[in-house]
This record gives sequence, structure tokens and C-alpha cells, in this order.
Amino acid sequence: GRMLEEVNPVGGREKVNAIKDSLKRSNSSPQDAIYVGDSITDREALSFIKENGGLAVSFNGNRYAIEKAEVVCISENTAPISTLANAFSQGGKGKVMELVRNWKEKLPLLELVSENNIERLVSVSERFRKSVRGEAGSLG
Repeated sequence: GRMLEEVNPVGGREKVNAIKDSLKRSNSSPQDAIYVGDSITDREALSFIKENGGLAVSFNGNRYAIEKAEVVCISENTAPISTLANAFSQGGKGKVMELVRNWKEKLPLLELVSENNIERLVSVSERFRKSVRGEAGSLG
């Protein structure tokens, strides 16, 4: 547990720096951004976007990503991400939250992360992740 928390996987901090650079170059702010991640190297970026008002999405993510995300997407393809991005561009985070709250499909699944559902979402997403990605799905 603790040792793993102290490890900074290659990519974590670099991803946040890349986001900041991209936002600066495009004269945008974090609340204008969506970050989609799936693993431990995305934790810091998901946190940065979420804490600064943007939209943090786990796509077929493992526990590390889901713990820092606001929305979980479980899907065989990225079509639901396009749906989220379209809602975000039309009405910001509020429009996305409304879309996700009213989502009825089981697959693809879109769901808001809460204390009440996080363990179930981790279990479902990690199982799906392994079925789609094979052994690579077991990686952090």
C-alpha cells in the first residue's frame, strides 16, 4: 500500500505538465478541459483536471484511475467519449453530469463516481478491462 503510493510512475507528473502546457498554448483553463485516463499514470492528471473544474473521466480504467475520476465509462469503443465531449462543448460539465445521470444503457456504461458505487465500478471496469485488453489489463 504505502510503498505503492510513494512511487511516481513515469508519466504521471509529465502528463500534468503536458496538460498545463497545452492549456497555456491554447489560452484555456482547466475547467475547459476533459481528461480521459485508465491507469496509475493518469491519477495526477485526473486529479488536476477534477480539482480545477474540468471533467475527469475513467475509460475502462482500473482502481487508480476510477478513484480520481468523476465519470466512469466502460465500453468496447470510444463512441461514448465523443458523446461526453459533445455534451461538454454544448453545455460544459453541467450538461455532461445531466447526460450521465440520465444514462440508462448497461454497455456502454456511463456513471458518476460516488462513495456508494466506487467498489462496484472498480470491479466491473477491471473485469471488462481484462476481457478487452488481456494481460495488459492487469497492469497499473
